[in-house]
Amino acid sequence: MHIYAAGIIATALVLSACGSSNDDSDSNSPATVAVPNTSANGTQVAASEPAILKPGDKTGISLGSTRGTATLESIQTNIPCGAGENFYQALEFTVTLDPGTSFMTAASLELTEILPDGSQATSKSNISINGCLSEDEPVLDTIRHGSTQRGWIVAKTKQDGGSLYFHTDSQNNMDSIIEF
Repeated sequence: MHIYAAGIIATALVLSACGSSNDDSDSNSPATVAVPNTSANGTQVAASEPAILKPGDKTGISLGSTRGTATLESIQTNIPCGAGENFYQALEFTVTLDPGTSFMTAASLELTEILPDGSQATSKSNISINGCLSEDEPVLDTIRHGSTQRGWIVAKTKQDGGSLYFHTDSQNNMDSIIEF
């Protein structure tokens, strides 16, 4: 179920991709992405509108000179973290970067809470990690090119349930919606 108009206050999480001196690509030219949006059963999803990304689903990453895939492994909603009127959603990803591309940090994965009117937030969220995750839940950190890392990020939201816009491709419109 898409939640575009149900009381969601927007927040964004932005992580940054880092350049590589080996990058010969032109930032204005179209890029080839390693894996298009696919469902857990391998069915390709049209890139013209955001697909619903569920645990087990994989999507391509094409952020500047960074290329690879991100798999949403699991979601834990309303985890205990911080004080106040906010809610915290923990998302576990496995990120694999193609050899020869730039490394990236978890901040390169942009998550934006969808506003009640269906628009997306434009401000960066306050990512809270300290005290939010247990010892057996490693934080998604810097991912080197040609490697794979599995880890968690925590997004602070204003609603206990809703949707996040997951922007992973700045060039090929391969973005997804994650419901929590």
